[in-house]
Amino acid sequence: MNTYISKKPLLYREVFSKFNDTRGFLSAFDLRELGLVINYNDFYYQLISHTERCYTFRGFHFQRAPFEQDKLVFLHSGKVIDIVFPINLNSLKDVKIFELSCGDALFVPKGYAHGFISVSDNVVLQYLMNNSFSAEHYTGICGTKIATTVNKNCLVSDKDSDLPRSTSVEELVRQAILDWLKLNVVP
Repeated sequence: MNTYISKKPLLYREVFSKFNDTRGFLSAFDLRELGLVINYNDFYYQLISHTERCYTFRGFHFQRAPFEQDKLVFLHSGKVIDIVFPINLNSLKDVKIFELSCGDALFVPKGYAHGFISVSDNVVLQYLMNNSFSAEHYTGICGTKIATTVNKNCLVSDKDSDLPRSTSVEELVRQAILDWLKLNVVP
């Protein structure tokens, strides 16, 4: 089977059905309904992220060759501002910002850095990736200044604060956030 994976981030709204009962909820979805022509068996590496507190930043992470990853990101609870940009960012227009709610999914192709800021408590994200984690190839871009643009008290881990800095990338993403905030209300 030939596989085609988008070279750009793709947003999908309300991709899974949510079934509530007295115990909580169950989420169900069929990956084939996303319309990406890929072999979903290739997405074998899974990660679950739980963020307890509103205004927590996670990102901007990616892996270098030969361990690049395409990611399918599913939001199971909460709300986030999701930020995606090419790792070799040189234009403001290449920064993509999405407000995700429970039931949304985002495809992040290899070659892109990905991060999010929780805008509610108890955010649960599920990642499906087509390459295993490699500590040797794992890196990212520091997003501390970007996160505090959304909320001055945004929680950023030491691990994320210690990622390499790129003043030009930070400034482009920060400006994209400021432009986005002019048009969007953050809870």
